[in-house]
Amino acid sequence: MAFSSLLDRSHHAGLSGREIEIAELVGKGRSNCAIARLLFVTEGTVKNHITSILRKLSLRDRTQLAVSVTRQSTTS
Repeated sequence: MAFSSLLDRSHHAGLSGREIEIAELVGKGRSNCAIARLLFVTEGTVKNHITSILRKLSLRDRTQLAVSVTRQSTTS
């Protein structure tokens, strides 16, 4: 799924702006720890956001999320 498709799904799934931001960072290969430092939150908060993103978008794991986000950057 392309990231634009992911964004369309995110709108319908109720993803917050922060969740979209974290999804983009996951797609760039950032670790939970790196995302936490960048956004000035705890690593646990990042994990909670990722769990929420996966649930809302019916994705299995972080890798599937990263692939979904990355596909857009290679097709755009």
